[in-house]
Amino acid sequence: MRLLIAYGADPNIPTSKPPSRRRRSDDEEEDPSGLDPVPTGGDAVFPIHAASGRGYGIARAGNSHRHVPGGWLPAVRYVVEELEADVNARDHDGYSAAHFAAARGDNQLIEYLVEHGADVTFVSRRGQTTVDMANGPIQRVQPFPETIALLEGLGAKNNHNCVSC
Repeated sequence: MRLLIAYGADPNIPTSKPPSRRRRSDDEEEDPSGLDPVPTGGDAVFPIHAASGRGYGIARAGNSHRHVPGGWLPAVRYVVEELEADVNARDHDGYSAAHFAAARGDNQLIEYLVEHGADVTFVSRRGQTTVDMANGPIQRVQPFPETIALLEGLGAKNNHNCVSC
């Protein structure tokens, strides 16, 4: 990341929200996040989301090997402390860095984010809390009991909806 910055990369540019693959219907689910809608082409994923684990283990495509063991916290520390990233930034789906850390059971990163002002009570556009992310949010991801307990102790809501259980 330092090399990219040294050669002029802008750490404040997010990805762009792609067009939806879902058909619109009158019965669309309500967005419980409280966030304004993000139009196609609007801000989607910020560097802090990638650094904290967005996309890790998603889609059951063996993505869990695409990381440096022990590299999550140093990456987030860099974007927070040196690039001044907002620990409460939300992606286009309403998820925060704490959601992605929770989805991996990364208590150390959650504690770091909280120490830097992260709000662990955010709800995504799909209604998932940080505890829900630690509670097996997709198939083949088992719950992280220690992370669930940590987040509940920090005031996050547990909806007890585990897809893998």
